[in-house]
Amino acid sequence: MKPIKTLLSISLLCLAQWVNASSLNDFTPIKIKENLNGLQLKIESKMVDKISVVKLTNQEAIAVSCSVVFKDGPSPASTRRTSLAPGGSKLLSKAFGRSLNGLRLEVDCHKKQMEV
Repeated sequence: MKPIKTLLSISLLCLAQWVNASSLNDFTPIKIKENLNGLQLKIESKMVDKISVVKLTNQEAIAVSCSVVFKDGPSPASTRRTSLAPGGSKLLSKAFGRSLNGLRLEVDCHKKQMEV
């Protein structure tokens, strides 16, 4: 029972830091371009200090594969890839070495191919 309480405490602490992030970061415009191929996914994005965090939630009854491309302008784009189980969710992030004036995200998801 103690490990569950510890994990819950850590999760709540992380959530509190997310909510109480600097108010200036709340004004970083984030544009999301979605290519979900007809799939039902929930996409949430937030800037926390100089880190962009994207939460993907699979609302389908099948597994899906997703990629998120982080574009901040002059820097090279960075891609993060993940697989989501039915009903599952994942956090993807990208740290930046400077404050951003804006951020563009490209989210591309499709049904996960069965491995042979």
